[in-house]
Amino acid sequence: MSRRSFVQSLLEWAKVDLEVYRSGPLKDAGNPMRGSTEAERAYLQALVDTLAQQFYGDVRKARPKMEEGDFSASKMPASSWGMRPNALG
Repeated sequence: MSRRSFVQSLLEWAKVDLEVYRSGPLKDAGNPMRGSTEAERAYLQALVDTLAQQFYGDVRKARPKMEEGDFSASKMPASSWGMRPNALG
């Protein structure tokens, strides 16, 4: 899962202009200062999907006895995500 905040309306309200210089069409994908294009949304979703599959593969290697149905985020303990209990405080 990935989240992002949009502040485009706030910038318009505050009369703040944004000018972006980039070297490729997706270099500023996910920029919260403006809305996303369909191509950017597809790119970011593919990126999240790829990272999720890589993560599941790593978990499968580390925990070969784990059932396929156990890969939903709600069934995986925080330690599976690379976090220690109480790591955030």
